Amino acid sequence: MKTIITAAILATATLTATVSNSAAYSYCKEFSKLIETVGQARDFGLPASDVYQNAMDAGLPAAAVVQMIQTVYIDGKLVTPSILKTISFNACLKG
Repeated sequence: MKTIITAAILATATLTATVSNSAAYSYCKEFSKLIETVGQARDFGLPASDVYQNAMDAGLPAAAVVQMIQTVYIDGKLVTPSILKTISFNACLKG
């Protein structure tokens, strides 16, 4: 599972550059997939500290990593990964 989460984080790290309006949909789609993957990792028992370390190692901004962990492990702790994906996609598009 760590390998899957690391791969998802690395893929998303390439998307953290400034996103134009035309690319917002694609960015939000990939970001919400990452949120879903982190939710699945959470449900399989991966601790938030491992997600944090993997994301930081991949070069994601610290503020984004903290927000991702807050969303999945704290605010969304009782929310399924697929619902987290939908919520994060919609929130991302709204900016």
